[in-house]
Amino acid sequence: MSKALSPSRKREGRWLWPTFAAPGLIWLVLLFLVPFYAILSVAMGTLDP
Repeated sequence: MSKALSPSRKREGRWLWPTFAAPGLIWLVLLFLVPFYAILSVAMGTLDP
C-alpha cells in the first residue's frame, strides 16, 4: 500500500530541487551573463568625437 504525502510534506519537496539549482544559476549569471553584457556593451558603443 502506498501512503499519500501530507500537504506539509509536499510543500517541503517543492523547494528542495530549486534550492539545489540556485548556486548553479548564480554562477551562470556571474561567469557568463555579466561578461557577455560587458562585451556586448563595448561592441555596441560609439566613439565620442
